[in-house]
Amino acid sequence: MDKYANWQRSELLCEIENFRKLIKKRSDENIRFQKIIKERDDEITLLRAEVALLRKKNNRGAGRKSKLTDALCAEIKKMRTDGMTFQAIADKVGLSISVVHKATTRGIE
Repeated sequence: MDKYANWQRSELLCEIENFRKLIKKRSDENIRFQKIIKERDDEITLLRAEVALLRKKNNRGAGRKSKLTDALCAEIKKMRTDGMTFQAIADKVGLSISVVHKATTRGIE
């Protein structure tokens, strides 16, 4: 082999080695970023759970109390399956049509 061929070969080997180092570096960065993303996702999940808890309860029990109990919900569902209209059920139980509709769809989510 002549000197030029050896020089080209060594240059190519050097480039290949540089690419390997770059791939390794990017792979390490990718793993690090994936860990950071997972940590952030975990933090977001915890914060969402805390927000849901805070929205659900308050220390004083303040806020409008629901007129829709589980027993009333079951009764409304039974009336609806018996064929009564939303308006008729609303008139009978003293609630609005939208609340009656909410009662019939509660638990389906």
